Amino acid sequence: MGRPRKIIIDKTKLNVRADETILEDEEKLTKDIEAIKNVLYNNKELVSLSAPQIGINSRMFCIKFANGDIRTFINPMIIHTEGGHLSRETCASIPDKEFIVVRSNKIEATYQTPMGVVETNMFEGAPCEVFQQMVHLLDGVLIDDIGLELIEGWDESTDSEREEVINMYLDSLKSRSEELHNEISSTPALKELDDAIEFMTGVATGKVKLEDEEPKLNRAQRRLRDKLERKFNKRKVVKNGN
Repeated sequence: MGRPRKIIIDKTKLNVRADETILEDEEKLTKDIEAIKNVLYNNKELVSLSAPQIGINSRMFCIKFANGDIRTFINPMIIHTEGGHLSRETCASIPDKEFIVVRSNKIEATYQTPMGVVETNMFEGAPCEVFQQMVHLLDGVLIDDIGLELIEGWDESTDSEREEVINMYLDSLKSRSEELHNEISSTPALKELDDAIEFMTGVATGKVKLEDEEPKLNRAQRRLRDKLERKFNKRKVVKNGN
């Protein structure tokens, strides 16, 4: 496999949305997946790693499961969420720091395998939290962008002190969410991308049919539609609750 790539810790290189992975270039796809897995194999404490974290601009990541299997998820989309809780997490690109992040209890996600098969699965527990962190990272969002950093002495503080800090964090998160929504709505480029992502999710969930006439599609949506026609149309969707 060669020498493992270094994990990027420069946020300016990670705070951008990764491009959709093109499966047609099989040679490049294989090399990129091997590069991600090579880092995971050589870092026993790592349980997940995305392509952008090692300098590959591609929407895919690998997760190391409890049984030792490493699975690759390509062009992932979270299409349904249930519940919510506070998750205590670390990130390889933000070394020596720990954060509390709001995560869904259960998610339904659709993605492609390296063989090009589209699968839809439910995730809960630790894999659910990891999957959400990885998808956020592919969107250019790291846990220090949305999480509460745990400072020294956190574990020694009282329950009431921790509760007060967490409540302040949740209020701040709600405020930032509203600000982001307003920014997206008022910025044409962001609004176009947001609409395109919503359209792509609609196709994945079956709410939007590619064969239907879509006279109001914007430029970004048309580009994504063309990609989706190649990637998703006439493929079998596999559902597995494990």
